[in-house]
Amino acid sequence: MVFPSHMPRPVRLLLTAALAVSALLALAAAAAAAPATENGRLYWVNNQTGSLTSAAIGAPSGGITTYATGDIPNSVFVTSSALYWTSASSAHIGIANLQGAVQSYIAPGALSAPTGVVVVGQFIYWADNGFIGRATTSGAQPQTGWQWYQAPVGQITSIWSDGAYIYWGDANSIGRIGLDGSGANANFVSNAQVAGAVSSPTSISSDGQRLYWINAGASQISSATVSTGLQVTPTYLALPAPAVGLTETGTSFFWTAQTGGSIGAASLTPAITAPVFINTSNNPTDIVASRWALMVSKAGTGAATSTVTAAPTAATQNGIFCGQLCANDFPDMATVTLTATPGTGFVFTGWTGACTGTAKTCTVTMSQSQSVQATFNPAVVTYVLTLTKRGTGAGSIVSSPIGLNCGAVCAAPFARNVKVTLTAVESPLTDFAGWAGACSGFKLLSTCTVTMSQARAASATFNPAPILTLTRVGLSRSSFRVGSHTTAVRAAPVGTTITYTLSENANVTVAFQKVGYVKKQYLYRSSGAKGGKTGANAISFTGRVGRTPLTTGRWKAIITASDSTTTTKAQVKYFTVTK
Repeated sequence: MVFPSHMPRPVRLLLTAALAVSALLALAAAAAAAPATENGRLYWVNNQTGSLTSAAIGAPSGGITTYATGDIPNSVFVTSSALYWTSASSAHIGIANLQGAVQSYIAPGALSAPTGVVVVGQFIYWADNGFIGRATTSGAQPQTGWQWYQAPVGQITSIWSDGAYIYWGDANSIGRIGLDGSGANANFVSNAQVAGAVSSPTSISSDGQRLYWINAGASQISSATVSTGLQVTPTYLALPAPAVGLTETGTSFFWTAQTGGSIGAASLTPAITAPVFINTSNNPTDIVASRWALMVSKAGTGAATSTVTAAPTAATQNGIFCGQLCANDFPDMATVTLTATPGTGFVFTGWTGACTGTAKTCTVTMSQSQSVQATFNPAVVTYVLTLTKRGTGAGSIVSSPIGLNCGAVCAAPFARNVKVTLTAVESPLTDFAGWAGACSGFKLLSTCTVTMSQARAASATFNPAPILTLTRVGLSRSSFRVGSHTTAVRAAPVGTTITYTLSENANVTVAFQKVGYVKKQYLYRSSGAKGGKTGANAISFTGRVGRTPLTTGRWKAIITASDSTTTTKAQVKYFTVTK
């Protein structure tokens, strides 16, 4: 506070100390009611000292920081990376970093008198002598000149943007215009709806659902729906005294008192929580809260055709559409719901960064700048492979990749164009009799490979191992049965058993012959009446003949029996030896 020069110096020092103590007590009281979870800051204009001032929302008693601007600011706006203010005295827009170091100025012209300022994307917008000016954030003048929009009335008292529209206040209405310059409506909210609802608003704000403003000299926050401008509520929140500036976070309102040098706080509910949230010891006017950057990126081969969008929030109506806009600023503590939408032929596979998991939606609380990545990969097209087991013998069909084990599981999906190898597995005393359907070309081979370019069906037939009936003289009731492991016999010992039953003594011969070769390898040759006899008999086959293992390939077992007068017709059994 500035004291009269004629006041004695000791009195001035005493009053200064008293004011300092009062300010500290006010800050301590405000801290008890502060939204402690908010990490952002408040920035406001000091029209007495010609500076910008800042304090932490969650701990305002931690100190107030003042930034020198070199002129007399009348409005302020903050993004996630910079401070912007207007100065009617010097007719320019200033730009500083968040530490208050001045970076540059935009000078729209000698006749300019900029007041309110907002930043949306790459453009700065400001209210100026009955028009809205625009320039890039680098200060470059757009092709249409500084005067981006000329208002139908000669007065613009305040300006705001929700990311989809620019809103401005004049004597009797609030107008709006799209960011592309279309859809101008000078009477978006007007006194024709509710008499006296709008009167030269000194500040405008919004939370994505409703539009808020403070009329000149008013002791209340007024409101209307942001989508239509209707449902006007002149006293949305009654304030303890006339106010000037207004801003909001995702949870709270903050306003500057017209006199008394204080900043008040309320919940968005709304309810007054701290009539004197901060005592600034000067007269603050325009005020704004921290904004944080939300940066979205896409990964995976489906990124180009997939999108991540943000629903309307406390910062914007159009939020994020990535795609095109992959970053945006949001107020402190705003909640932003992101939705991942995969392009045709792709699927969303998960979030990283401030979002995790595989749900297509994720909510981010903007307590600081955040980054999120969404990954989109090709959709896995699957086709069903259906198996049928035929015949009266026992056996199963298994697949590689795993998924089928038929009898138990006889149908399963496989990715498009994957090659599925099926193996027919014989049970003891069972023969594999061949494939059909998609495997018909593999005939008696123990394995079949199917390419899943479409839905497929295959079958395998299993029959009981044949009983060999010997019908020649003397052996009319004799029979042989070849046991298990007639396929997939390995070179190592397996223990296949060949059993036979004779009605009389006979010589039995079991030989193996590789298909396509002449030479036979004899496993068993009985002599005289010692080889065959009545009753159950068994010959053990371990995969070797003597010390020689059967080599891999297709083989046949040749079984004969004879007595002194008759030799049976050779019985042939085919099988495969694998490694």
